Amino acid sequence: MVRVNIHMITYNHEEFIERAIQGVLNQNTTFKYVLLIADDNSTDSTFNILQRYEAEFFDVIRVYRRSENLGAVNNFAEHFKSCSADYVAICEGDDYWLDENKLQKQFDFLENNQRFIGCLHNAKVTGVGVESSYVDSGMKCVVNFDDLLKANSFPTASIFFRRKMLSEQCINLVSAAPVGDWLLLLSLAKFGPFHYDGAEMAVYRVHMQGMWNKKDYVQRQYSLVEIYFYIYTNFKLTKKLKAVLFLSLAGIYSKIRNDYFKKRRLLDAIHYNNKFILANVRVFFYNSFDFLFRYRMFFLY
Repeated sequence: MVRVNIHMITYNHEEFIERAIQGVLNQNTTFKYVLLIADDNSTDSTFNILQRYEAEFFDVIRVYRRSENLGAVNNFAEHFKSCSADYVAICEGDDYWLDENKLQKQFDFLENNQRFIGCLHNAKVTGVGVESSYVDSGMKCVVNFDDLLKANSFPTASIFFRRKMLSEQCINLVSAAPVGDWLLLLSLAKFGPFHYDGAEMAVYRVHMQGMWNKKDYVQRQYSLVEIYFYIYTNFKLTKKLKAVLFLSLAGIYSKIRNDYFKKRRLLDAIHYNNKFILANVRVFFYNSFDFLFRYRMFFLY
């Protein structure tokens, strides 16, 4: 019986896909797993490489080719419908796993810790002129919804979770989102915490073909604003969590404002300074409301 599905999406990854597949095939496990690869109608030789691997490792690899390009987020979300095992691990076609025991470690942890919804770990970041660790030091080992709301702090290639918790509604929510992995983690974290391991068990590649990396600094900040408003609209947040969200937004607005000041675009800078002020006002409002609600009995008597 297949216990784990590896969810892998790819598009024009001819330079990277073999390393990603090999990282999966190198896994040492006591259980059966199957690698499911969704090619988003690549225009390079990616699909030919996938066919070769599927023919050689037909008992481990299944390849799906889209008849038309869905885009990274839709391909990411739709591919979960192909996953039916007890657990799902994710590794995108331009990343790869380093630790040959990664799957076994995460599988064993969730088998023995039923209150956790999934597992995460650190990764090495590598690219042209880049060599660092993905997750900041000091990250706690139990990661809740409010931790994930503050920032998208974890590499996609680290995600391992219980498949039964991913409903059709969650998949649709991810499919319509500006970004897939972060919304997936938030959707799952509604049901329980994730366990974080600080070991660098994967590699996250920085390259200009990546959906996020090809955006410039300000475009990334705009994308973060879009993501936060999507979360605000589609998740039921407490006043405390709304304060967390708008505090993060205030930080993003300040970065955009400062960038416009440096470029001497003063009207744009003033516009985002106003947004920064209003976001902080909302933080104050939500925190005050939460405080008054918590201690309402004290004020009533």
